[in-house]
Amino acid sequence: MRLLHSGFQIKCPRQLFVSTVLASLNMATLGAPKSISPLIRFGRYAALITGVIYGSSRLNRLSAKEVVIQEQEDKLRVIREAKLKEEKIQAEKVEMAMLAKEAGIAQS
Repeated sequence: MRLLHSGFQIKCPRQLFVSTVLASLNMATLGAPKSISPLIRFGRYAALITGVIYGSSRLNRLSAKEVVIQEQEDKLRVIREAKLKEEKIQAEKVEMAMLAKEAGIAQS
């Protein structure tokens, strides 16, 4: 809103449009919220606490399983890396032999 020198307020077109649209909608007004039953409140908190306890225990079980799986994968990873290293060495030897043959260099 802008104030004129004499103190009158002028609404900008957007504010005027919004106020007229809202006035024409006849929107329902909400009353004060009702208090929640103690039984429902207890049920909500019981479900929340049960969920937190279940999630915590499930996380602990899955974490223990994951440790075992990670140990097995680490063993397999070492074997796989050694195998890949050996294959790479063999591939380099074959490649060098082919390169020497193409270049006409005798291998020793």
